[in-house]
Amino acid sequence: MTHSTPRALVITDLDGTLLDHHSYDWQPAKPALDALRARHIPVVFNTSKTRGESRRLQREMNISGPVIVENGSCIASASGDKVLGCPRSTLLQWLATSECHGRYRFQGFSEMGVEGIMRTTGLDLQHAIEADQRAWSEPLLWEDSAEALQAFGEEVAAAGFHMLRGGRFVHLQGNCDKGRAALALLNDISADTRPLMVALGDSQNDLAMLEAADRAFWVRSPVGNPPFEGARPDGVRVTSGTGPTGWNEAITALLEEGLFDE
Repeated sequence: MTHSTPRALVITDLDGTLLDHHSYDWQPAKPALDALRARHIPVVFNTSKTRGESRRLQREMNISGPVIVENGSCIASASGDKVLGCPRSTLLQWLATSECHGRYRFQGFSEMGVEGIMRTTGLDLQHAIEADQRAWSEPLLWEDSAEALQAFGEEVAAAGFHMLRGGRFVHLQGNCDKGRAALALLNDISADTRPLMVALGDSQNDLAMLEAADRAFWVRSPVGNPPFEGARPDGVRVTSGTGPTGWNEAITALLEEGLFDE
């Protein structure tokens, strides 16, 4: 391991995980964030949020470094963007020409506009504008049945795209996910000695990331069940607390186990 290669990376979802599902507050996680900073353990956001949203939250939390945005669509770092997804314009064109709106009931961000995003998410004006500044994905507010969602997902896959379920929205994007993006980031950091990957998430769109990690926590959600169906994947632990309280609980447990010690 080189001097610049950290012992471990904490790669985390935001909404419902490091951020409270309802209030978007992260303060309950501050003790664990401070402890990681003191040990020089990087915290990397791996989120459905946009680059603008992620950079603002980094500033608020005194975090720097790369971010993985739009569900693994892009790794944004000081050395430039590594794009793993496809342009949002391509996704919107497919939605417009596939006649999906005639078969399924949903609303996309592009249809809601900023005011609709504010009503649906509870975000204020500036944050809703940031949320809509997407380059590689289109969030959909699904208003149809679970069976219809499965059929829609099959159409999405047949078109060469990918559909992921998050805490609030269904996400239409290119053929990428959070797990592949996290592994790509680790390989970029060090091709020889890979840092330990600690992952935390709360939704189905986090499952690939949790399964790829060396240590993984499902942060309990106040609004949904675990993202895994049936048996829990090996090594995935579940917090008792929700949102940033559960996040703080998970990292504190790893600190007490000595995972981040030199």
